[in-house]
Amino acid sequence: MACDDPINILVVGECGDGKSTLIDALRDKSKSIKPLTGRDPAGVTKDVMLYPCPDLMMNGTSCRFNLLDTPGVGDHEVTPVALISMIEEFLTAGMVPGGIRGLVVTTPIPECRIKLGAQIVQVIVDKGFVAAAGHDKYANIILCGTKSDKAEEEDRVNFMHGTDGGSSVKSLFFKKSPGQTGPCTMVSKHDYSPLLEAIVKLPSTSIAFEKPDAKVMAASLSEKLGMQPEEFESQMTAMRQLVEEQSKQMRDTLQQMNENQAEHRAEMARKDRHVQQLMQKMQEDQRRAEKARVTREQQFELMRQQQDQQRRAEAAQAARVQEQLMQAMQDEARQSREQVEAMQREMAEAEERNQRLLMEMQATNQRSIQAMESSNSSPPMLPLFVNLCTAALTAYTKVRMLN
Repeated sequence: MACDDPINILVVGECGDGKSTLIDALRDKSKSIKPLTGRDPAGVTKDVMLYPCPDLMMNGTSCRFNLLDTPGVGDHEVTPVALISMIEEFLTAGMVPGGIRGLVVTTPIPECRIKLGAQIVQVIVDKGFVAAAGHDKYANIILCGTKSDKAEEEDRVNFMHGTDGGSSVKSLFFKKSPGQTGPCTMVSKHDYSPLLEAIVKLPSTSIAFEKPDAKVMAASLSEKLGMQPEEFESQMTAMRQLVEEQSKQMRDTLQQMNENQAEHRAEMARKDRHVQQLMQKMQEDQRRAEKARVTREQQFELMRQQQDQQRRAEAAQAARVQEQLMQAMQDEARQSREQVEAMQREMAEAEERNQRLLMEMQATNQRSIQAMESSNSSPPMLPLFVNLCTAALTAYTKVRMLN
C-alpha cells in the first residue's frame, strides 16, 4: 500500500484495559484532543474516535498514521452487539480512506487471561476476515499486553511464553493461527515503542473483511454474552442497519478530515518549500557577502604588498643613490688626496732641485771667491751679486712651495 493512504489501526479492548491511555500517549497532541480515560464502569468512549498520530517511517518513507479508539467491551451504554457492529463497519472496505491496516487488541498483562474483548476479536477474525491462499488471518492482528510496569516478572513470562508447562496468553489468543503465534508485544505507560515497531512490521495490505451472517455470529457469541441466539441475531440485524446509516455520515466526516489533513500537509509543504527557498537565498547572500569580503581582503592585501614593494624599491633606490654619493665623495676625496700628494711630490722635487741648484751656485760662488782671492783681481761687487741671486732663488722657491 502506498503511503498516499494513511495507516489506520483499530484498537479494541475492555473498559479499564489502558486502551485510551495508550492512544493518548501515541496521538499527535496538536491535531486532536485528549481521549477520556478512567475506571468508570459505564465506560468513557462511546463512539469510534479517530486520532491522528505522528507519521511512521515505512521502508524509509514517511506515512500518515491514525489510531481508531473503540468503546470498551463491557461499557454499560454500548452493548457488545453494538460494539461488534461498529467494528465490522470499520473493517468494511471504504469506511476509512486506505482501509484498516491492523487491529490492536489490548489486555492487561497482570490478569493473565484472554478477556471477553479478545474473545470477540477472535470470533470476528475467524468468521469475517478473508485471507488469500497461504496467508494468515491473524497477520494483521497485534495482541498488546498493557500495564507491563504493574506486572510481576512471572506475569510477563506467562503472557509471552507460559509458565509451569501451561499455555501462554499469546498462544491462547493465536490458537487458530498457524503455529499458534502472531504479532504480540508488551507495553507500559512509559514505553509504547514496542507497539510502534510491531505496527511498522504489519503487512502492507489492509484487512479484507466480509460481514458474517448474523446467525453465524449468534452461534459463536450468544452464549459468551449470556444471550439467546435469536435475541443476539435480532439485535445484530437491527444494529447493523443502524450502524450502516451512521457510518455513511461518519465516512463523509472522515473523508473531509482526510482532505483537510491533505490540504494541511500541502500547505505545510508549501511553507516548507518557501522556508527552504528563503534559507537558500540567505545562504546565497551569505556566500556572496563572504566572497565579497574575501575579495576585499585580497585586494587590501595586494595593495599592502604593492605598497611594501614600492617602499622597499624606494628604500633600495635611496640606498643606491646614497651609496653613489658616498662613492662620488670618496672618489673626489681620493682625487684631491692624489692631487695634494702629487703637488707635495712636485714641491719636494722642486725643493730638492732648488737645493741642488743653490748648493751648486754656492759652490760656484765659493770657487769664484776663492779664485779672486787667489788672484786679487776680483771686482768688489761680484760677491754681492752672487749673494743677491742666491737670496732671490731661495725666495722664489718658497713662493712656489706656498702656491
